[in-house]
Amino acid sequence: MAFKESQGYCKKCEENILIRAETPNHVLHLIITIFTLSLWVIVWIGLSIKPKEWRCTKCGNLVLSSEMRGTKECPHCNEVVPQIMATCPTCNKWMGV
Repeated sequence: MAFKESQGYCKKCEENILIRAETPNHVLHLIITIFTLSLWVIVWIGLSIKPKEWRCTKCGNLVLSSEMRGTKECPHCNEVVPQIMATCPTCNKWMGV
C-alpha cells in the first residue's frame, strides 16, 4: 500500500499535524489484473472507491482532513462516515441526519 498525506487537526494531540491515509498500489493491481485475465479488476475498483481513513502520524488517532468534506464523525464510536449515512456502519447506532 502507498500513502497519501495531507494536513488535518488531531483532537487527541490538539494541533494541526501531518495525517496519512493508505491508498492502493495501482501498478501492483494492474499486474494482478493482467495475470488473472481481468478478474481482479472488481477488487481493484472496490479498493479504489473505498473511503480513506486519515490517521494522525503522531498518535495514530482517526482525524478529519480538509479533503474529507462530505463526511461526519459518529458520536458513539468516533468513526468517520459519509455525510449521507444515518446509521454508523461500525456500531450500527443512529447518528441523525
